[in-house]
Amino acid sequence: RRGARKQIKIHAPQVDINSLLEDDPQYQSSDESSSALQASLPLSLSFGVASDPNPRHRSSMEDRHVHRLHLGGIRESAFFAIYDGHGGDRAANFLQKHFHRQFAKQLKLIPTDPVKALETTYLAVDAAMGGHSDFHECGSTAVTAFIQSQEGNKQLVIANAGDAAAVLAVEGSNIKSPMSPSQRSSLS
Repeated sequence: RRGARKQIKIHAPQVDINSLLEDDPQYQSSDESSSALQASLPLSLSFGVASDPNPRHRSSMEDRHVHRLHLGGIRESAFFAIYDGHGGDRAANFLQKHFHRQFAKQLKLIPTDPVKALETTYLAVDAAMGGHSDFHECGSTAVTAFIQSQEGNKQLVIANAGDAAAVLAVEGSNIKSPMSPSQRSSLS
């Protein structure tokens, strides 16, 4: 058994799965088996996206990703996610289409605390999916990153579920996750 985990108690709002299915006119994502994209953000960041289905070892691609600039109308913000489907692509497809929308709703409710908004979103979407029969035989891991700049303060919030993880590199050096308090303060 690995080290004891800290328990976090968060009130997750009840989310009806149908409320997550509304159309999203600003939806940007790709489910192509091979893709690449380059974009620039007002935060002076750049990103790229690529995927490889590895046909020698899997019959279909179950991974999905999302990149959203200006999430929820927040001008200097970006949201990134990778969903690793297990037992098919149904759960990853659902998350790709709906997770960021629920997070944007939570950001409007809790605009000063994106950490709480992201935690609440993970719990609410998990509860919604867990109560729906479409997802009883499949699932997905997730890793998400939200970046925003408000009044000159830049903030990066990374979260994950399952064995998905993010690697942050600053000037070519990896920073281990989870970050220690000294690593967090060195990024300020």
